[in-house]
Amino acid sequence: MTARVEVAAHERGVLRVFAVDLPPKEARGFLRAFDEGGPEILAEALGVPGLNPDYVELFASEDIADLGLPAYLVDGYGVSDPALSSDADRLDALDGCIAVIVSAAFGGAAYDLTVREPLRLVATYREPPAVPAMDTLSAESAEGVVAGAAAEPPLKRGLSGWAVALIGVVIAGVLVFLVGGGGGE
Repeated sequence: MTARVEVAAHERGVLRVFAVDLPPKEARGFLRAFDEGGPEILAEALGVPGLNPDYVELFASEDIADLGLPAYLVDGYGVSDPALSSDADRLDALDGCIAVIVSAAFGGAAYDLTVREPLRLVATYREPPAVPAMDTLSAESAEGVVAGAAAEPPLKRGLSGWAVALIGVVIAGVLVFLVGGGGGE
């Protein structure tokens, strides 16, 4: 059985969970092929030229049996609890190998995946958009109340401090010249 799954160009924040529907002995062989050759075995089953191995995981369900797949997705991938609540029983019931593929595995390319045996898409989770924390500002100025008299804008002066100093030096020089009898008699 094949299924079609659309991966949008530059897709971000989407995590897909696949079951590997194989008998136990064949599932171990599939897992061994992944461990030895990388995600090419999954890429082939998805009909894509390749997957970035940094964003692909394949493991036996028994490896996370103590934790459970829903808790693993929350702790390991940050999937939100509300998104998993309706899928928890179904996810915990998965047996054999499980593949987890994050959007970045597709390298920003758009694909129309053809999911082929032995893979079966189990669930798709989208990362909720990040909302920045908005702490309440505690300063009075944040409330629009300024204590004291109304502030007046500073007066603009026509001459800068340097110009005033230069004029003062020139006047002092003229006075010294005049008082000192700078006429030359």
